[in-house]
Amino acid sequence: MWTLTEARVVIEDWRWKYNNYRPHRSLGYITPIEFAQEEIEVESSQCRDSDRATPSLRPSIDLLYEIKQVLNPSRLRQNLAQFE
Repeated sequence: MWTLTEARVVIEDWRWKYNNYRPHRSLGYITPIEFAQEEIEVESSQCRDSDRATPSLRPSIDLLYEIKQVLNPSRLRQNLAQFE
């Protein structure tokens, strides 16, 4: 049996994976992570093709950094380890 806190950690992990790894119809049946990476690639190539000033890619880079941090497989183990 899990404690309430353990259940919250497991449910939140499932919810995040369901919303970010599951292909979405509105995105052409790709995952939101794949969609975000494609958008960053498109923005990067558009910036290189132009001599004009362009918006910063910093928000997109931050998004990928946050995704990589959340996708860290040790995250759930660390959260659950505190209950052992």
